[in-house]
Amino acid sequence: MQAMDGDLADLDSGTPPDLIPWISSNWAQQFKWRGSGSIPETDKLKLQQIVAKAHQQGRRVRFWGAPDQPVFWGELLANGVDLINTDDLDGVQRFLLKN
Repeated sequence: MQAMDGDLADLDSGTPPDLIPWISSNWAQQFKWRGSGSIPETDKLKLQQIVAKAHQQGRRVRFWGAPDQPVFWGELLANGVDLINTDDLDGVQRFLLKN
């Protein structure tokens, strides 16, 4: 079986989740928050809506081009994002072992 990395538009495409099992998107193009201070409510609501829609369809969610820091990873996990994209493998390992 073959599968593809989907994007946000695929949440409205009707394509089956076995063909597009996860949705990936560029964080910086979708959200204003860059990891400084608290995530704005508008960004948080949008994130929760994306995750809920993907999960209702049986898909996982991942964002790339995102802040690579513990406060950001924590917000992703708290809001149901399934896959953390990072270049800081040691940092995310320490973070995940603490949480």
